[in-house]
Amino acid sequence: TNVLVRAFLKQSGSDWLVFERFLQGEIELIYSQEILDEFLKVVSYPRIRKRIKIQKTQTEVFVGGLFEYGILKRPIKTKLCRDMKDNHVVGLAIAASKREEIWLITGDKDILELKGEIKNVEIVTPQKFLAVGDGN
Repeated sequence: TNVLVRAFLKQSGSDWLVFERFLQGEIELIYSQEILDEFLKVVSYPRIRKRIKIQKTQTEVFVGGLFEYGILKRPIKTKLCRDMKDNHVVGLAIAASKREEIWLITGDKDILELKGEIKNVEIVTPQKFLAVGDGN
C-alpha cells in the first residue's frame, strides 16, 4: 500500500515510476480489497488532505485505474510477517505466486525482512525493482 500511496501523492520518484510501468502495461498490479481500503483510508487522512490538495476526482481516477487494469485477488491467511497488519500483503503475494514467480514491491521494512523466505516471491524496494528492470 505504501508504494501506491506515495505514487498517488507524488507523481515522481521510484514509486511513481513503478506505478507508471503498471499503467503502461509493462507489469501487472495485483491488489486485494484490504489494500484498496487501506489506500482510501490513508489518502483521506486530514493531515494528508491538508498538506496536498487532493480532489475527490483524482482519487476516483487513480482507483478507477486499479479497477480497470489491476487484478483483484483474495489473500491467503498467513502469520509470516512480524507486523500482523502486513500479513494481508504477504498473503496476497503468496496467493499470486501459486502459478508463477512474482515481485512484491514494497518499502515496508517488516515485509522486506522476509526477503528470500517465500517461494516464488521476490521482495524488493521500488528502487531495486527499477534497477533490475533497467538491467543494473
